[in-house]
Amino acid sequence: MHPFYFDYNATTPVHGDILSKISELAKEFGNPSSLHRYGRASQNILETARMEILDDFKGYKLVFTSSGTEANHLAFQFLRDREVTSKDTILLSSIEHPCIEKQMTGLQKMGYNVVRIPVFKSGVVDLDFISDHINDNTQMVTVMGANNETGVLQPILKIADLCRKKGIYFHCDMSQIPGKFELDMSDLDIDSITLSAHKFYGVKGVGALLYKTKPTSIFRGGLQENGLRAGTENMIGIQIMGTAYKIVRQNRKDWILSLSELRDYFESLLDEKIIRVGNLANNRIANTSSILLPNNPNDRSVLYLDSKGYLVSRGAACHSGVWEPSPVLMAMGYSREEADTGIRVSFGIYNTKSQAEELAYTLNKMIL
Repeated sequence: MHPFYFDYNATTPVHGDILSKISELAKEFGNPSSLHRYGRASQNILETARMEILDDFKGYKLVFTSSGTEANHLAFQFLRDREVTSKDTILLSSIEHPCIEKQMTGLQKMGYNVVRIPVFKSGVVDLDFISDHINDNTQMVTVMGANNETGVLQPILKIADLCRKKGIYFHCDMSQIPGKFELDMSDLDIDSITLSAHKFYGVKGVGALLYKTKPTSIFRGGLQENGLRAGTENMIGIQIMGTAYKIVRQNRKDWILSLSELRDYFESLLDEKIIRVGNLANNRIANTSSILLPNNPNDRSVLYLDSKGYLVSRGAACHSGVWEPSPVLMAMGYSREEADTGIRVSFGIYNTKSQAEELAYTLNKMIL
């Protein structure tokens, strides 16, 4: 049986011609750093892809990376390359992606004071806490745009305003937003932003950091990417990322409407004993449904649903091999036992109403 792949993050082509272009792209074998004709052709491809994204982010520059994780590390690198005092403080939300959260251990060893911003039961960060805790000693605030497990959107424009008034660097991992929530990118006053290609139907293994303040490089060597990311660029991944983002920009209003309608319809079919985690928030991305299945440990749920042809997740994919309750759900106030029953259903633009109905029926049977 062909699985109902409820996962917007899958590398499924938005249009069939994207994958058909791969063999054509592979023929552009010139190094974009070379001056000869093949190099210039590749350089043109590289810059075209860059502009497809920057057309949406006025006032930013962009460096391509191998992933969203690398982009998030790049955003933090300047903290590692400066003198540190015990008063230097970093504020981050208590629901950040592991690639940010796990950087904190090293930064704390360097002398940084790390403060985690609490979230309400809705999954939204406490703005008053941020306002009360940013001061002259604050070096950075980092809050993701939308949580990767619950889909809950954060008030990033308000956070950006608080940081701007205090002259504090604000970084935002916005990987989950493109194609899933309509946000006027021209309004953004954020110092750096992370994107990940496979979150909007690009291929895995390519991401980007958009920035206003030039970051400090991690990889040093050649002068690729304006000296910020040494190493020959992933040309196929980058061009597909640019093409996919262009398609997102052209279709996002329709996608967001259809995805949110499908997600809401799915949740309306669920038994009342199934807890809908994200619907306490005013805003969330269109495709994500985070639910708790009473008395069903999520590792067993995921495997059982897989056997029935439904591919869902127990939370972040990067945590999928670690059977621990979600720290995001526990930060939201759910008990360890409740968090251990959480699964994430991520709808894609190819999912149908009948598939949502069949999945809801299967889930309801699981809790009887």
